[in-house]
Amino acid sequence: MRSLDGLRGVAVLAVMLFHTASSPLSGGFLGVDVFFTLSGFLIAGILVRQWDQNGMIVLSVFWLRRARRLAPALLLLLTALATARLAIPQLDSSAWRMDILAALTYTTNWFQIVSGGDYFAQFGMRSPLMHTWSLAIEEQFYVLFAILIFVLVARLSRTRLVVVLCALAITSAIWMAWLGSHNPTWAYYGTWSRVQALLIGAALGILVQSWASIPARLRVAGRFLSF
Repeated sequence: MRSLDGLRGVAVLAVMLFHTASSPLSGGFLGVDVFFTLSGFLIAGILVRQWDQNGMIVLSVFWLRRARRLAPALLLLLTALATARLAIPQLDSSAWRMDILAALTYTTNWFQIVSGGDYFAQFGMRSPLMHTWSLAIEEQFYVLFAILIFVLVARLSRTRLVVVLCALAITSAIWMAWLGSHNPTWAYYGTWSRVQALLIGAALGILVQSWASIPARLRVAGRFLSF
């Protein structure tokens, strides 16, 4: 949606400023949450609109379209890094192989957890593919959320579907809050702790797509969520 491009630009700028050493924007990493919310909003809208128009959701078609949209840029990045590895023999090839494999399978966030990665570390060598952790979470969401909607969209009213998504988002937020004081790495990289933003966006996407059939009380809740 072109109307959201400006918001995407602000989110990108915030993240870039956060990674600048002299940046005054210490909370710029929250731009990732903006991206997650936008992704949930757009994906839910696509799936619900497909159901409304065709009476079915073809998961294989949905996943293939997502892959066609995201895979080319990722493959180009991985090819460039592999070429750089060949040109610079001093680089740790074993570490790069694991980074590339994790990025290629959209599991970078779990790889960072298992390998003890720290997004906020000030010292030490960072993986050139560390940033693909957010892409990994989005891809995992595309797979699991599409299945969830496929199962529930014909069984629940839109109101109940939104309630289910909000309940899952609250559960994710509680889980993240608990992990924050016990295991910050899991809290930051874990799919289940970060999915709250995607679910909130998805709930909003369904509200917008089904606005005419939503009860007045839930419309008020929708305005609150969008704010």
